[in-house]
Amino acid sequence: LTFPVSTQVANHLARFTSFAANDLVFVFAGGNELLVNFTAVSQGLPPATALANIQTAGSQLAAIVKDQIVAKGARRVAVTTLPDIAPFPAFNQLPAANTAILGQLATAFNTGLTTGLAGVDVRYIDGQALFQGLIKGGGFANVTAGACDPAKIAVITGNRITDGSSLACNASAGQPFNGMKATASASTWLFADGVHPSTGGHKAIGDYVIAKIKEWGWIPSNL
Repeated sequence: LTFPVSTQVANHLARFTSFAANDLVFVFAGGNELLVNFTAVSQGLPPATALANIQTAGSQLAAIVKDQIVAKGARRVAVTTLPDIAPFPAFNQLPAANTAILGQLATAFNTGLTTGLAGVDVRYIDGQALFQGLIKGGGFANVTAGACDPAKIAVITGNRITDGSSLACNASAGQPFNGMKATASASTWLFADGVHPSTGGHKAIGDYVIAKIKEWGWIPSNL
C-alpha cells in the first residue's frame, strides 16, 4: 500500500525535476526495516547481522536525503530519527530480554543515517525524545494499548485483517464499521494499534514538529 522513500523522491523529481528552496521536506523512515529485522532475529537471524542490515538501511536513506533531496535544491529538510519502540503496545508485554534488540536496532539505524548526513545541512527531529515525551508526559489517558479492536476489525474485513491494524480501523463510521475498542478514544489514547499513533497521537506529533520548525525559523512563530 506504500511506496519506498526512494520511489517517492524519484516520483517527485520526475514531475518537478528539483525541490524549491522554500519547500519543507520531512523524512521519517526506517520503521519497517526495524520491524523486519526484529522479526528476523526472533526467527533466528544473528543479532549482529540484523544490526549491520539496518545500519546499512540508515546509510541508504542518508544517501537519498543527501543526493536526491538536498543536492536537488531542498534547503529546509527535517529528518526524524527512530525511537526505541519497546514501550509500544506491540512489544510492551514481551520480556525485556526479547525487546532489548529493538533499541539497538534503532541506534544502529540512526548511526548509519546521521553518519551519512555528516556535514549536510539538515535538521533532526529526535524520535526518541518525541515518543518518550508523549508516553511519559503527553497527557494521554492510555499509552500502553492500541485503541483499535482486532476482533472487530477481523469481522469488518471478513478475517482478511486479524492483527488489529489501524489501516482498517474507523472510529466514526458507526456500526457495523466502527473498529474501536468499546472504552477507547482516538483522541485520548496515544496508539491506534501496536505501533501506529492514533488521531490524537498524530496531532501531538504534529504539534511537536510545528514547535520545532518555529524554533528553526522556518515558519513565523506567531502562526
